[in-house]
Amino acid sequence: MSNLDPWVSEITAFPVKSTAGWRQDQAEVTARGLAFDRQWMLVDEDGTCITARDSPALLKIGATVTGGYLQLQAPKMPDLSLPIPGAGQASTSVTVWDDRCDAVGYEDNVNDWFARYLGRPCRLVYMPDTTVRPVDGEDPTGPQVGFADSHPLLLIGAASLDDLNTRTPEPVSMRQFRPNIVVTGAAPYAEDEWGRIQIGEVTFVAGDVCRRCVLTTIDPETSIRHDQQEPLRTLSSYRRRGQQAPNFGQYFIPETGGIIREGDRLQVL
Repeated sequence: MSNLDPWVSEITAFPVKSTAGWRQDQAEVTARGLAFDRQWMLVDEDGTCITARDSPALLKIGATVTGGYLQLQAPKMPDLSLPIPGAGQASTSVTVWDDRCDAVGYEDNVNDWFARYLGRPCRLVYMPDTTVRPVDGEDPTGPQVGFADSHPLLLIGAASLDDLNTRTPEPVSMRQFRPNIVVTGAAPYAEDEWGRIQIGEVTFVAGDVCRRCVLTTIDPETSIRHDQQEPLRTLSSYRRRGQQAPNFGQYFIPETGGIIREGDRLQVL
């Protein structure tokens, strides 16, 4: 294990699954990760999650949370401001990969906004605090996750991206990997070996490596997929374990809550 003097250089939440990131200089950490991270998502008519893997235009939707409202912007669309649902509202059942869980739906005018932009039928849903979705579908009394793929929080070292960019035909952006936390000042891939860490007042335990998919090949600026499947092709040449997809980044599960800030030092426990 090798690290120098790691510190948090970026904090990003993704309020609506697969949309653009919301960069913050500080954020609250809850049991499900950063506050509001993947607390909303779009689903199709069957209640199955819609992601940028098959609807890349999602990457151009901006989503932030201000004063109890979800604020949305998209190219050639009017801005949309939605109240965060309160307790006691009727729920609907939705599917996130292999998990089925409860969510709160929005009215038709909201769904129409997304359907017009994406050019396909869809519905916006919200995960209330009462929803149970265990990490990796395991113990329902154990760690929980929102609408993220599998774990509450993804961390990547800036030096890991720097190393990758010495190998790829052309540089790629950290935005293609969608981390919640970027750490500067550690050796490349040091995060692979961190079992337990502390940032500010919050402690985290490692969950699993992040196995990368085709989403990394889509440019978040243009929503265009790379014709040579980069950087996935390069990652596959040196970041695979057996027959599994290549990994890049480490998932973490919060042990405590609290505030983390850009500039906070990361301590390996």
